[in-house]
Amino acid sequence: MNLKKHIELLKAEVQAIREELKYIHYKLSELEFARKAREDADRESLDSFRSNKSVSMDDLAIDWLFEQSIEKAKGLKRYSPEVLEKLPYWVRELLKIIEEVKSCKRREEARKRASDF
Repeated sequence: MNLKKHIELLKAEVQAIREELKYIHYKLSELEFARKAREDADRESLDSFRSNKSVSMDDLAIDWLFEQSIEKAKGLKRYSPEVLEKLPYWVRELLKIIEEVKSCKRREEARKRASDF
């Protein structure tokens, strides 16, 4: 009797594992479909850029690097000398300009607040 109960428990466990494998297979299929869709969209985007003769791949690469550097720079709260040394020269200059613009905006806002009183 104990053996039959043990066999039934093993069958139930095997069935649970099968269901889990089906679910995992389903999720993997979804991920694969999403990956292929993303690759297709990226390929279409790249093809449309390539078909536009006024935009070269070098320009696209430079634009991408520029955007990445700006995003990285925006994420920095304070610019330590060590961090600034690691950034390209043009990013450091751009950060200086951004700081100057922020400073001008702050001065403008302060003047506006002062004139409101």
